[in-house]
Amino acid sequence: MLDIEYIQANIKGIEEAAKNKNFPIDLPKLLEVNEQRRDLIHKVDQLRTERNTISKNIPKLQGEEKQNAIQQGKDLRVQLG
Repeated sequence: MLDIEYIQANIKGIEEAAKNKNFPIDLPKLLEVNEQRRDLIHKVDQLRTERNTISKNIPKLQGEEKQNAIQQGKDLRVQLG
């Protein structure tokens, strides 16, 4: 299996090698899906960071602010699955 970074750096050579071996491959689609995967990973990391920040601040809060922060944390947990 080839590393995705290697594929990105050598797309023409890989397309040619696949063609020579009669192996159909849609490299643009592969790279597009990889970009979507990277975007999703970034989004998940941002949500986790936000959740962690909220969790750290909850003990410092009181009353309605605390309840709102707890609810935000729960909502983020649901989004993260």
